[in-house]
Amino acid sequence: MENATKKSIADALSEMIKEIPFDRVTITDLVERCNISRQTFYYHFSDLLDVLEFIFNRKVESVIMECAETHDLQTTIRIMLEAGREHQRILHIILDSRLRGRIEHKLLDAIKKGLLEGFNTIPSMKPLNNEQISLIVEFFAYGIVGILLYRDIADFDNLDRAAGGIYKLIENTLSKK
Repeated sequence: MENATKKSIADALSEMIKEIPFDRVTITDLVERCNISRQTFYYHFSDLLDVLEFIFNRKVESVIMECAETHDLQTTIRIMLEAGREHQRILHIILDSRLRGRIEHKLLDAIKKGLLEGFNTIPSMKPLNNEQISLIVEFFAYGIVGILLYRDIADFDNLDRAAGGIYKLIENTLSKK
């Protein structure tokens, strides 16, 4: 079970960075907003980046569970894009921090897992071995990570169309021409 104080701190920081730039948030501001002591904060987190990592991990776990329930690759891709759009600010803050490498790997692994779950829902007209499937999944996972990290997802006027486009690329990769 998730600690209520930890969740409260994370939720407060999420709200604060919607209002002010992350580099202007202080632990003092955060503990005041949460109505806790600094000691309580440091019991749960080492610094503000630690809170961001907690927020990120929580969201990734939630998205993985949601994707596993869909059993549909296009919906899985849509869920990933939506989560990326919702949390793009946090992703960019993390990318500018010492957490970058660890978070990029975690994001890539989560997307690979989500794609692999939905991959079996696409009828393939080509016989593929496990290595080929792994390479295709990895290729498209890197592409989605690139979109999430380096493209302003707010520019997508329609996430369903974007997810459909990515899905179509995967489907075309698997079909015999």
